[in-house]
Amino acid sequence: MNYTVSLRIFTLTGLRRPGKIFPMLNMASCSSPGNQYSNAKQILSVIRKEKQIPIQSEKMKRGSQVKILSYNILAQTLLERHTELYTGSNQMYLNWKFRKQLLYQELRDSNADFFCLQEVEETILGDLAKYLETYGYKYLYKKRTSFNVDGCAIFYMEKKFSLCSYSCLEYFKPNVKQLDRHNVGIVATFCVSNTNKELVVATTHILFNQRRHDIKLMQIQMLLTEVDCQAFISENNFRPVVITGDFNFNETSPVYKFITEGHLDLNCVDKRSLLPLDEDDTRYHLNARDMLPPALGITDKSSYVKEFEKRNHLNRLYLRNEELVEEGTNQIIENMFLSKQLSHSLDLHNVFETECGQVASTYHDDWVFVDFIFYNRDNKCPIQCENKLQLVSYKPLPTPEQCEEYICSMPNEFCPSDHLPVVATFLIL
Repeated sequence: MNYTVSLRIFTLTGLRRPGKIFPMLNMASCSSPGNQYSNAKQILSVIRKEKQIPIQSEKMKRGSQVKILSYNILAQTLLERHTELYTGSNQMYLNWKFRKQLLYQELRDSNADFFCLQEVEETILGDLAKYLETYGYKYLYKKRTSFNVDGCAIFYMEKKFSLCSYSCLEYFKPNVKQLDRHNVGIVATFCVSNTNKELVVATTHILFNQRRHDIKLMQIQMLLTEVDCQAFISENNFRPVVITGDFNFNETSPVYKFITEGHLDLNCVDKRSLLPLDEDDTRYHLNARDMLPPALGITDKSSYVKEFEKRNHLNRLYLRNEELVEEGTNQIIENMFLSKQLSHSLDLHNVFETECGQVASTYHDDWVFVDFIFYNRDNKCPIQCENKLQLVSYKPLPTPEQCEEYICSMPNEFCPSDHLPVVATFLIL
């Protein structure tokens, strides 16, 4: 078929969630086979060429290198439940057989030490694990609760890393009104082979609903609490930490601020968006019942009560009227719950922090960046101490304009998912 259309035409083609749609570009370029897609793929590969971070040579000599890829691979069952959202896409590119081949090749070509994956269907897990096993990977998996078909997975290169401990998180809590969503996460501690170095790796898939940042915050607080538990060595000294996932919020969210700044004031904020409100209008203010209940044993400092007790050499702590009390002394440990002052001690940074607001990894009504890799760069250690991470390189993401120009809709001929993978390489010092 010959195309003579030169007018820039837009149609709507969607993702799996209502309200989440892609703009389709010039139909001549996006619908015609061969050269247009091939050219777009080449341009995108240049845009995403690995960016090196200058570091001192002595650090390279004593550091252990680790490459991490995080990727929402798009569950096929979810795609097929919402085929009406893909009416502008070539059906061939939505077929799992086609997507699988492209996805497996993408993982193989990345040569990453860790694949942190979201939306991994239980039905394809065995095949994926068998494929990656031939390249030396083992895995951890946590399916979403209830009747969901997908979950999160961490695949790791066994010859370079051995599993020390892990925890699978379920954010659904039957007795907590706000925690009625079936999202999950994995937190694991690994030992670097033939060294005394350790690394905590986490991945998660946070609630999508863009109106419920309160739930997102609770899920993140639960995740950071488990990371804190596995990473803690001593006061102000934590194991290296890398947290990955599809977070379903961008850098403007208060939840992002909580992660990267380490604290969040919840006084006079909207109970759902967490954005500031007039202090005199209390109708929509977040209050105590909108926070994690003390019964979960997670403090406002994002640590488990048992960990707080152990680290501060206290007698057994127990709850009394939603206050934490030290057994034997009757002393109340203040500001542990419902204080509206949340914090954590992980000193987390976004690998792409200098590019926030300028790049995109998926489409949520607009091209947005929601797939983060966070790491504890300085780790609050004296400079001579071990247990530090140094960013070595990362794979840049395209700008929204470049996504619109070269990617069109996803999945497509060279993008097997509706997200782009994010990739970073670190030195463990």
